[in-house]
Amino acid sequence: MALTDHRTLTERVADHLRDAIARGELQPGQPVRQAHLAQQLGVSPAPLREALRQLESEGFVTFRSFAGAIVTPWSEEEVRELTDLRILLEGYALRIAAPALTPDATTRARAALTQAERHADPQRAGAALQDYRRALFGAAGQPLLLALVDWLNARERRYLSLLGERTGYFRDLVEAHRHVLDTLREGDVEDAVDRLEDTYLEAADALVSALHDRQGHRTRARG
Repeated sequence: MALTDHRTLTERVADHLRDAIARGELQPGQPVRQAHLAQQLGVSPAPLREALRQLESEGFVTFRSFAGAIVTPWSEEEVRELTDLRILLEGYALRIAAPALTPDATTRARAALTQAERHADPQRAGAALQDYRRALFGAAGQPLLLALVDWLNARERRYLSLLGERTGYFRDLVEAHRHVLDTLREGDVEDAVDRLEDTYLEAADALVSALHDRQGHRTRARG
């Protein structure tokens, strides 16, 4: 299937592979068959290699000596580290965005949470949650901060395929973020930061549990 739109060829290939990994179509530890993918996408090897290098910087693929690229394996350690970084970064973002948060930004944030709650597809729910973060933290007026939040979201995104149809994960996450917004509206920024930390720690536990379930299933299947 050839790729056609207004982005560069490398960006289009990277987006296609990122989506395939995030949705579980390419599994952790699976070799990336470059010749097959180039033929499938209708591209030459050069933009495919460039796209893979881009995905390597985002943690989606790993290059191994004399073995080419593989889809980066999932790890509990990475989930925990991403969670710690999100708590630090978004706690800071809340503190500086809170004084400038407008009713319009709050309305857009709530609308994004509603969308996240409605989606059964983890990737679409995750995208809606990112819209929520952009609406909330955009009030800080710091584009580099938003770029870092986006980077963390991209890095975490590949774990969402673990959730399958676990809509309860996003329902609980959305409800927790609503509490964060309510606390901000009441003017207690530090309490909102504490609630945010609790929210992400609980979400990390849910992802790790799903990861263990998947690994246990694979172990039983091999046995």
